[in-house]
Formats: sequence, structure tokens, C-alpha cells
Amino acid sequence: MHSNTAALAALARCLRVGVQGSTKATRIVTLPLTYDFGTASYVANVSLGSPPQHVSLLFDTGSSDIWTYAPNTKTNVEGASGGTYDVSRSTHARRLSKDFDIHYGEPEVRGDFVADDFTLGGVTIRDTTFVHATKVVDRAGLAVMGVGFDTAQAKYWGNGGRVKPYRSLLDQMVKQGRIGSRSFSLLLGKQGVANGSVLFGGYDTSKFDGPMTVVPLLPEPEQPSQMRHMRALLTTLFITDSEGERTRIMFPSSGVNARFDSGNPSSQFPKPIMSALAASLGAHYNPSTQHYVVPCDLNKTLDFGFGRPNAAPAVSIRYSDMTVYASDPFTGEPAVNADGSPVCELVFDEGEGETVDLGVLGFLQSAYLVHHLDERVLGIAQASDDYGREAGVVEIRPGDRMWRRAGGRVKRLRAARSAGSWFGVERVSRYL
Repeated sequence: MHSNTAALAALARCLRVGVQGSTKATRIVTLPLTYDFGTASYVANVSLGSPPQHVSLLFDTGSSDIWTYAPNTKTNVEGASGGTYDVSRSTHARRLSKDFDIHYGEPEVRGDFVADDFTLGGVTIRDTTFVHATKVVDRAGLAVMGVGFDTAQAKYWGNGGRVKPYRSLLDQMVKQGRIGSRSFSLLLGKQGVANGSVLFGGYDTSKFDGPMTVVPLLPEPEQPSQMRHMRALLTTLFITDSEGERTRIMFPSSGVNARFDSGNPSSQFPKPIMSALAASLGAHYNPSTQHYVVPCDLNKTLDFGFGRPNAAPAVSIRYSDMTVYASDPFTGEPAVNADGSPVCELVFDEGEGETVDLGVLGFLQSAYLVHHLDERVLGIAQASDDYGREAGVVEIRPGDRMWRRAGGRVKRLRAARSAGSWFGVERVSRYL
């Protein structure tokens, strides 16, 4: 093991990649995430200001702003949670502007921009811009830690009445030398595991199985010049039974735009895809619960391929991970059939428009994702169920050969070969 580690560390240095066991310290920040079963969301426990004020935030790859409740935040619904941040108690706080206004669909958040210390995973990022909310409309639950593209951030009015963008958390982490690139990997635990983690500035080869597919991130369909969400091209979708027989869910051969969003508790398909999927699984729609009812005992997987035409599956969702036991909509008790057997429902819903939305249930809990915002690529792989492997943490540095200019190409990056051993650097093979 020691000889393998030394050899890989030497290879890593040649490729300008930091690996556990190398002589050069990696610049990676690890942030644990806690699963909230009630909302199917993942919670980041961080601290704001000096002295630190502890808050819990929803970790959200589908938005780009960080905001928190203030002690005097006005709300029209009950249920605000996660603690508050009082700007007047922090000695490092700088007030920037009072014109933050963002919508999450119908819910709205207004507040004041501030710059202050932001501590995550034991590391403090100075002068980080975020918002303390003054008014929250039609929204309960946690405040939000958005880590998406900075092009989707709200902007504030600076001196001279000009709209001013601000440095994101990732920008500040790079500027202050905490990470080498604007990148992070995401592992969300399966339903029975509960917790997950984020590695800012790197990824861990022990956390995924098989090859990782690296695909270009896509701009907004309505705004081709804008990168605002984590989007990639979904090109294949199969149902595979216990005998290995595959049934392909048909959609345009050019592929479908898929959006990856850890702030979305479930996953949605456009109506034609949802109807075909339901038919293949023998599901029927229950208007009372607005979900699809399916048999509980099928042994099938739903397999997703990305990037190139006829792509091999990158992520397979087990049947137990795409179904839940249903509840009676009136009593809240477990729903049962006439024979007393439980009723199961798909975690997938029918969405609006033509985008596939891949959220926590139904996809992200089974996937390992590497978001590289500098190179505008996304690594997608099967999350490993083997939690006993030795970690294989790899730093993503500027110009890393395995990530650079993957736009327009589809690459494959190998994971750990077996439990108990890891390979920080493996050959990248190009399909195009």
C-alpha cells in the first residue's frame, strides 16, 4: 500500500494534482451535511461573524446567494428555523446595501447585503458577502446556502448608483488560498445512511464506483449566453430488470436538458417521459396524493446516461431508492391495499416544461457529482455503498489535465478499484 501511495503521489505531482500521501498539502475544505428527513434536504452547519454565530442552512446547488434569518426578520408564516445572525453583534461585519430581493417561485426573500466572516468545516473565509433577511414571504424552514454560478447571483447598488456584482463564497475561498479552483464535489447519503458531505476544491475517488463521466455544463435554454444552473445533457434512460434486460425510455435522440439541484427534494420529468416511465413500471396516477402508485416488490433499476448519444449508464437508481411507502392523505397513517399490503409511490413527479429536474430523492442520493465551475464541466458517477474504503482525496488545481476543456468532449475518470485501496489518479479516456 505504501509503495502504491508513493508512486501515485509522484504521478499526481507530474499532473499537477494533489493526492493524499503526496508531499504537497492539498487545499480542500470538507463540509459535513446532515439529512433532514422531514424535508428531504441537506443541512450545512456554519458560523457567521466574529464572534461566531452558529446557523444551519439548506445546502443548495440550484441557487447562488447565501442568506440567513435575522433576529427581527418579518415573516408571514411560521416555521423559520436554523438560527439567526445579528449583524450588530459582529465586529467584522460591513454593511453593503439594502436591496436584496429574490424569489424561489412564489416565496420571496428581502434583506440587506453584508460582508463578514463565514466559517465552514473549521475554516473561516473572511469578508464573505451574504444577506441577512429582513422579510420572508410564504416560506418556512431553513435559510439557504446557494453555491451555484455567480452569474445567477443577485446584485446590489454600489456607490454612484451602479449595479455591483459581488465575489461568491467560492471566489473568496480561491482568493484567500483555501482552495485552488472554483469546484466542489457532492455526496448525499442514501435514504438509510442520512448524512453527506461537500469537498470544496477536490473530490474523493473512494466515494464513487466505476468510471466518472465528465460532461460539459450547459447554458440556459432561453439564454444561451448565460450559465445559471447546473445543467447537462441527459441522453439515455433505461429500466433494467433483475435479468439484466433493458427497456429504453424514449425521448429525442438529441437528448434532454437535465438540471441538478440539491435544493429540490424530489425529481421531475417532462410529461412524455414521466408517462413512459410510469407505463414501464406498471404505475398509475393517484389524484388524491398527486403521485404515481407502483408495486412495492419490483427488482429494477432506473439508469441514466449523459453527454454523448447512446451513453452507457453513469448512475443507476435502485428500486428502493426511487419508491417510498405511501401515506393516507387524510389520516397521515401508512396507506394499505385491500389485502393489507403497503402502498408504494414513485418519488418522481411530472414537471412543467421540457427540463428534467434531478433532485435529492430519485437521483442525487445515488450519485457522486463534481462541479467544476471554472472549466464549466460536471463529473457524474455512481455513489459507492462501500463506506469502509480508505479515502482518496484529490485536489482540483487550475489547469488540471483531466478537467481542462472538457467542454465539447466526454471524458471518463476511474474510481477506486476495490475496497481497501484507492487510486488518486487514473487514466482518462476520451470518447470523442
